[in-house]
Amino acid sequence: MHFDHDAHTNFSFFCRIDTGDDDKISKEEFLSEEVEHALGRWTNGDLGNMEAEFDAMDVNGGGQILFKEFIKLAELEFKAWEIKFGKKTHQS
Repeated sequence: MHFDHDAHTNFSFFCRIDTGDDDKISKEEFLSEEVEHALGRWTNGDLGNMEAEFDAMDVNGGGQILFKEFIKLAELEFKAWEIKFGKKTHQS
């Protein structure tokens, strides 16, 4: 799954997935048909295994994705995309 590098876009998308409006994404929210459809558009159909994607984002193993976990993966995915396509990565 490839994420957009724009922080505003990532935050907006996080909020869209967080249908419980509790600043966390549950596995149930993440695996919903609505989210799968939205992710399909956002990732150009490259969804992979949604449950494995959730587990990869849930870094602390708490069963929910926090925004800091979501954005960290988004940044890593963007850097991988830049490397794959020969672009310079941003310096942290």
